[in-house]
Amino acid sequence: MIKQGDGPEEYRSIHGVHLADEVVSISSGNGEIKQYTLPDFKFINQFSVGKTFYLSSFRPLKENSWLISLEYTGELDEDGQYPVFTKVDIQNESSTPLPIKAFPATSEIGEGEIVPFKDQYLLNFGFSDTLFVYDGEQLSPHYLFDFGSKHPSLKDLTANDEEFGEIIQSQSIAINLGSII
Repeated sequence: MIKQGDGPEEYRSIHGVHLADEVVSISSGNGEIKQYTLPDFKFINQFSVGKTFYLSSFRPLKENSWLISLEYTGELDEDGQYPVFTKVDIQNESSTPLPIKAFPATSEIGEGEIVPFKDQYLLNFGFSDTLFVYDGEQLSPHYLFDFGSKHPSLKDLTANDEEFGEIIQSQSIAINLGSII
């Protein structure tokens, strides 16, 4: 039986869920994934995909490889951006960020979303003007949104918290919330 707790067959909290075949994978905090059989919820496996705490969107690519959407940790590159998606190899404990980056404003909307699409995945995130497709190896743009005169500018995406709140309330820019249904 699946239950809340700190034991090896228990979860601390549920941050995200992935269902495939007869296995439910639960993100239970600190980058841990716990797996249970369906329909009886018998514990079968536990592994880590890294140190991130909040992991709402994650999908298996291959047996030991997962695609995850990271929580914004405050770490930025020289351009003031962070990687939204990362490919993790749990066998050799390595990770490779995909070249999709976002400004911290994106984290105000939420983390990136990963959704199955044919034999690939669609990737989307807040304020993005591009819907991407990823097959586990190749990343490419799938659809470019035309926001016209309401396209968020660099100034909008790098505004301080107070300015950003005013931009959102005024609805002066187009806002892709990053969801995929």
